[in-house]
Amino acid sequence: MLLRNFSTLSSNQLRRNSFFFQRFQPFSSSISHSKSKMPRLEAYTEALKALNSLQSNVDVVNAWANARRTNLEVDLSREMESYVGRLNINLDSLSVIHVAGTKGKGSTCAFTESIIREHGYSTGLFTSPHLVSVRERIRLNGIPVSPSLFANYFWQVWNGLQQSKTEEFPSMPAYFRFLTLLALKIFQEEKVDCTILEVGVGGRTDATNIVKRPVVTGVTSLGYDHQKVLGDTLTEIAFEKSGIFKRGIPALASPQVPEAMDCLVKRAKELVVDPPFNELLVIQDSPSIENVSLGLAGHHQKSNASLAIALTKMWLSKREGKELSPDLTKSEKLDEKTERGLVNVDWPGRGQLVELPNSNIRLHLDGAHTPESMNACIRWFFSEVDSHKGDNLVVLIFNCSNARDPATLLKPLVEYCSETSRVFNHGIVTSNESGKSHILQKLLHTMGPSGGNNWQEEILASWNTMESNILPHPVFKTDIPSTIEYLHQLGSENPQKKIQVLIAGSL
Repeated sequence: MLLRNFSTLSSNQLRRNSFFFQRFQPFSSSISHSKSKMPRLEAYTEALKALNSLQSNVDVVNAWANARRTNLEVDLSREMESYVGRLNINLDSLSVIHVAGTKGKGSTCAFTESIIREHGYSTGLFTSPHLVSVRERIRLNGIPVSPSLFANYFWQVWNGLQQSKTEEFPSMPAYFRFLTLLALKIFQEEKVDCTILEVGVGGRTDATNIVKRPVVTGVTSLGYDHQKVLGDTLTEIAFEKSGIFKRGIPALASPQVPEAMDCLVKRAKELVVDPPFNELLVIQDSPSIENVSLGLAGHHQKSNASLAIALTKMWLSKREGKELSPDLTKSEKLDEKTERGLVNVDWPGRGQLVELPNSNIRLHLDGAHTPESMNACIRWFFSEVDSHKGDNLVVLIFNCSNARDPATLLKPLVEYCSETSRVFNHGIVTSNESGKSHILQKLLHTMGPSGGNNWQEEILASWNTMESNILPHPVFKTDIPSTIEYLHQLGSENPQKKIQVLIAGSL
């Protein structure tokens, strides 16, 4: 959750956008600054209020947990079909790449979009969640839609649904479904060449699965997440993720553990049916990227980049009128445009390094929120930082949503540090004061699993059960500004050291 507030902070973005640092100025000054520059501010502000009034993802997920084994897939499909028809969205006009997975699906989509854009095609990218602004979820040619464009299409969709209510579906769609419809409407009206859709949760019953004829589908690495909805085993989770596979459409996947792979292979045969794509195409790490400086850091990004290369090959071949073949997924020397796409990709909050100006503080941001992702995250962090060096002071900032177990997420960090004799010198648990208010209330004021304290206190309690020689007892900071202030204090007290900060947790 807290990563949203560390914003879009790549070195390029720091040069062209000072939003991160403005975020810690008094709130009133940021509003007055926005008024002078943001077109149609009132329409955009009212759009955000209306959006946040919709049923939240938390409520939807809880409802799903009670209905996962019933006719949920049919019911959701019928609901989305009603909305799409009422909004005059022609799904056949969109050329779609559809991506599901537990780990790396956002990064894979970002690589895919960047490669296709480098080949000269216009792109629409729909992902979730967002870090700072909801507009980040809907991107045209790699850039979040503008406030004025967002507001324009938002009210088209909102009013269109309000004015066409049916007896069967008299209510507005929930938050994520509405955003899915908004993205599809924008991509259709803006006539993008390629639409890349990242699944929200699962796949089979996800709002994005309204698309019935994508060009290609892909599944990134699978692990345990959203078990209340998707199931408690990797077989159940893989079953849900593979729900995006479609008849006659190439189904690609990153390497998986045997339990997940067996299910994906079986489901590809059941759902794709028609040769030559009735067998799952497993995409191994491509040797051609070994010497490529990927725009996203971490060894695990090789798998995401390799899947993205294969997805784009399928899409480009279809676009250029060539016959699709399983052979297209074979590794070969990268063309210049594909390599540029891999290098130039920009995806904030995933393996991201940020130097705070005028300080000795370096932030390492990664949205790891599963045990497997945390394992990859800690390995990436210590590949960048040598905690044995006396000139480094190593700090962990952690938070997660109350849908996850803090101890389960922290365990991979402790295990890796124990195996490699690494340590953190300081620890911080914080909250996300400036996030979306309707979600924030649930996170900050919901009782924790034990029923006694607010959620941050539950995280502190879980942390304190860990080995204190590896993860020192953390301090609690109530908000992001006080967390930044604490980091600057550490920097001032240790002017000869580099303050190396890992920021990890749920996006």
